[in-house]
Amino acid sequence: MTKLSEAISNRQKDLRITDAVSAEQISALYGEQVKQQTFSTWKSGVVPRAKYWPALAAWTGIPGERFAEIANEAMAALATSSTPYFVGMSKAAEHGKIADRKDGKYRFEPYKMGRKRIPEGRYTMSIDTKVMEPVFHVGTQIWVDPAKPPAPGNEVVVHSGGFGWIGALDTWDGKNATLRRANSDPVTVQNVEAIHVIVLSSRI
Repeated sequence: MTKLSEAISNRQKDLRITDAVSAEQISALYGEQVKQQTFSTWKSGVVPRAKYWPALAAWTGIPGERFAEIANEAMAALATSSTPYFVGMSKAAEHGKIADRKDGKYRFEPYKMGRKRIPEGRYTMSIDTKVMEPVFHVGTQIWVDPAKPPAPGNEVVVHSGGFGWIGALDTWDGKNATLRRANSDPVTVQNVEAIHVIVLSSRI
């Protein structure tokens, strides 16, 4: 059990309520329905998506930044798992260097003898911008999986013209993508070449 799942379970025990009622209370804080089954997975160790963190922080009574820390710790624990998927992630190469901190924009240099700019396999990046705080603080390492299909709400890296922007995917029309950021204004990336999902993070 991680600190995150323990905090969720302990809060439910303190309130003496069922999974269904817990999900209803979190739904009210989040503004949309959270299913009972989803809440049950959180108790069992599944790390909630970052979009749920503010509501869960309020529900558990944990300050937002501290909640983000224990959620990131839980994801880091998954990164060191012995399963083949996470072992593969632990061996991922690092790509991307910060180009504009205020814009959450990274430069991706050519590799494979200059033929490629967009990574094709799983890779890591070092967070060197505050646009996604408190979800991703400066100094956090993230793991990115190009094979995972992006969905609205996912934290992603959007590639275009040799650069990549980080944020939570809001809209994508097949050509342009709009990203929401927790600590900055939304940004629209035009002529999108690829959208890669951030699947894990840990402090470095």
